[in-house]
Amino acid sequence: MPNKTVNEEAHQDTYKSIAGIAEGFYREKGSRFLAFASPAVTTEEAEHFVNHLREKYHDARHHCYAWIIGAAGTEVRYSDAGEPSGTAGKPILGQIQHFGLRDVVVVVVRYFGGILLGTGGLSRAYKEAAHNCLQNATIVSKMVGSELSIVFPYKTEGLLNRLFQEEKISVIKKDFSHQCIYRIMVPRSRKEQFLLRLQQIKDVKVISE
Repeated sequence: MPNKTVNEEAHQDTYKSIAGIAEGFYREKGSRFLAFASPAVTTEEAEHFVNHLREKYHDARHHCYAWIIGAAGTEVRYSDAGEPSGTAGKPILGQIQHFGLRDVVVVVVRYFGGILLGTGGLSRAYKEAAHNCLQNATIVSKMVGSELSIVFPYKTEGLLNRLFQEEKISVIKKDFSHQCIYRIMVPRSRKEQFLLRLQQIKDVKVISE
C-alpha cells in the first residue's frame, strides 16, 4: 500500500465546522425564512437547538432542520416539519454538505406569507435561507485525534517539545503542581508513530487516554 501524502494525512486529521451560532434570512412572496446554524457535537445538542427555536418562534408555521454530526458525518438527520416531502429538510442538508461541514445543525423557521410557493419555490427558499446562514458563519478547522495525558521529568521537557513540533502535537494543558503533566492532542494519522517515538524517551509515561 502506498504511503499517504501530507495532504491526505491533513485531510484525515481535520474537518470543517462552525465556530458559533450564525443567522440568515430569505424572503419569497411574503413568506419569511429565518435560518439559524449552530455547532453540535451530539444529537442531543442538535435536538436542544431545534427545540429552543421551536419555543422561541412558536408562532411560526414550520421549523425545518438538518444536521450532520461526527467527524466522518455518520449522524445525519433532516426534517420537512410539515412541508411537502423533500422540499425543506433535504435542501437544508444539501447546503451543509455543499459547505463540507460536520458537527453542525441548521434550522429554518418559516412564517407563511399567504401565497403558496409550490414545491420548487419551497425547495429554493429553504436552500437559499440555509446557504445565506452558512455564508455568514465562521468556518473553522477541527482536529480528529486522541487526547492523552503524559507525565515526565522536567529535564525532558525540551526534548518533548521538539517531538511535539515534529509530530504536530497540540498541548492542551500543562500542570506542574506536583509532577510535570501535559494534556495533549495527537492527530489520528500520527498516533501510532508518536507513541513509538515517545517510548524512546526515558521516564516518560502515558497516564490516561
